Order: sequence, then structure tokens, then C-alpha cells
Amino acid sequence: MDTYDIHLFSEQLRVIENLLLEMAAAEDELLTLGLQHVADWPSYEAAKEPLEDFAENFISLKRYAGILDHASANELDSLDASTQVVEQVSAIRLHLRIAAKARRRNPAVKAFSLVLLHIPYVSGLVKSKGLFSEEQVPLQKTIVGLSRLRSLTKVIYDLASYREYVDSDLFKPSNVEPDRVLHLIEAALHDIENSVTLSASERESLKGYLAQAQIQLASKRPTWSTIVGALAIACAISSGIADAPGAAKNLRDAFEYIMGTSVTKPVERLPPPTLPKLDDNPMSTLG
Repeated sequence: MDTYDIHLFSEQLRVIENLLLEMAAAEDELLTLGLQHVADWPSYEAAKEPLEDFAENFISLKRYAGILDHASANELDSLDASTQVVEQVSAIRLHLRIAAKARRRNPAVKAFSLVLLHIPYVSGLVKSKGLFSEEQVPLQKTIVGLSRLRSLTKVIYDLASYREYVDSDLFKPSNVEPDRVLHLIEAALHDIENSVTLSASERESLKGYLAQAQIQLASKRPTWSTIVGALAIACAISSGIADAPGAAKNLRDAFEYIMGTSVTKPVERLPPPTLPKLDDNPMSTLG
């Protein structure tokens, strides 16, 4: 699933929601006429394919969210658990398919139901019984679930769009695991706090740069140039800490992890050039 698929799913949710709202508004009519009447609606024709694909698209969205943003994936799980939106939409789809087939088999039922709708006793029975009760199809609950799902899909779409925006052919920071970098920074900060060779100004300067990196890494849309720049400066400063070599190593590891993971083809580390061995006698090279 990519950003186009997510956007398409969001639009399909809107189409399904529109059909269910129309069904809820026509509850009295549908209780008398039966769900066969829905087959005449343009909204049903528009929603048939989205209804068929709903469960598969929901699973694909959840799988994609699990890779992109664990919090969004957990929200999808929570939404489905509380509203049972996948099960309910599947049930509604099945009822409508059966009703559409029944309508084709016996079209005379519709005309007879229209007459019944105007009989006072039947009309009163319709209003008292209710078609979309919790025991049958909790339509209102499903509509609320779809509305929440559409909002969550928009959040996932924005995150996916940002991921595609920041990635380029050479630099792909979406491959980086922010938690891994944060862990290395926290370990470095621990050593920096315990260093006695650092002056107060150097310590605060280092902590300031690393705080910038931490804030960006915790963001939904981190600015990678800020992170890389802050780590590069912190590496330079920490390299001179005599009593905290671990800090310099952790920061260097964080920097190299980002560059090695996000760059499609990391720059190879070339060994230092081998210098020719000089003879002890400087005159030996002269003819």
C-alpha cells in the first residue's frame, strides 16, 4: 500500500459512510420495503466495490501502519476492537448482496410493500420495531466507526506523504529507527553528565545540541539535517573528553548508523594512503 492507495481507501470510506447515512435516514421505509429497495439507490451502486474491498483494504492499511508508525497501527486495532467496524461492514455488505438477489427474484414485493407503508398499523409497527437495532445491524455505531477510521486514515496518509517527501534516490532517512539513535544519545548523555574534565559551558553546549537531535527524533516529521548536524558537532566536541570515551563512541555510532542506513550507497571508508617509507639517509635518493 502506498499514498495513492491510502487516499483511495479514504475516499471509499466516504462513499460507504454516505450509503449508510442514507440507509439510516430511510429506516422506516426500509423496514417495510426491505433492504431490496437499496438496490435502486445510486449510492449503493457507488458503494458496491468499496464494500467488497473494505476488509482487505483495512488489513493492508494496518500492515502498512505497523511499518510506518506503531502508534497508528495500535489505534487501528483499538478502533476495530471497540466498534467492530470490519465485522459490521462485512455483515452489511452480505445483507445488501442477499437483498439485491432477492429483489431480482421477486420484483412484485416492492410494489406490495409500498402499499403496506401507508397502512397506519403497519407504519406504527415499523417505527416501534426498528431495523438497525443493536440485535440486528448497529448502523449508527458502524457509521461512527467509519468516521473515526477515515480520520485515522488521513493521519496515516500525511505520515506516508512526509516519508515519501523526505526520501530521495540517495538519502532515505525512513530506513532509520529513531529509537536506536535515541538510545545511543541517552547513553552518551549519561557519560557526559559524569565527566569531570568537561567545563560547565562545554557540557551545556553538548547537551543543547543533543537535545535538538532528541526533539527531532521524537517528532512525527523529523528534520534530518538538524539531527545529522547536531550529531556531527557533538561528535567533534566529545572527541576530546578524556574521561568519557564512551560518549564519543556512542555519538559516533549514532552518526554513522544514520548515514550508513539512510544513504542508499554509503561512501566507502577508504584506508589512509600508504606513504612511501623514507630512508634514514636523505641523500640516498640522490644519484
